[in-house]
Amino acid sequence: MKSISQQTRSLIHKQQDLGLIDSRISQLKQQLQLQESNNHIIEFKVNKILETKKNASKDQSDYSRRLENLNQEQQNRNSKIKLLKHLKEEDSIRRKRDLDEEKRLEQEVMKERSMLYQLQYKHSQNEELQQKQQQFQKNRNSE
Repeated sequence: MKSISQQTRSLIHKQQDLGLIDSRISQLKQQLQLQESNNHIIEFKVNKILETKKNASKDQSDYSRRLENLNQEQQNRNSKIKLLKHLKEEDSIRRKRDLDEEKRLEQEVMKERSMLYQLQYKHSQNEELQQKQQQFQKNRNSE
């Protein structure tokens, strides 16, 4: 049998081993807590990055949609401007045609007036001539 001192030494040695094991367990628990804490921080940062990326993606999508809407509005404005220019050109052509027609009609009216004046003048001369002839006939007949 082992002697008491050997058993005591063996127990002390086992106690020291148990102390070392307890110390190691305690150290491992602290490391585990530290690692869990780090994991929580990393998880928070990853979630923050993911949220930022999601928001950036949403912002990019909103920006793209807004840019597309602005482009469509610009195209609509350009089409409207083109239509207005076309209408203005048509109106200008129509006005020129109307002015030309008005000038032509004025010239025609002037010609007709001139012809009317000439006819009136001829008529008055004819009447005058006729009166003179009648007067001459009267004078001749009276003689």
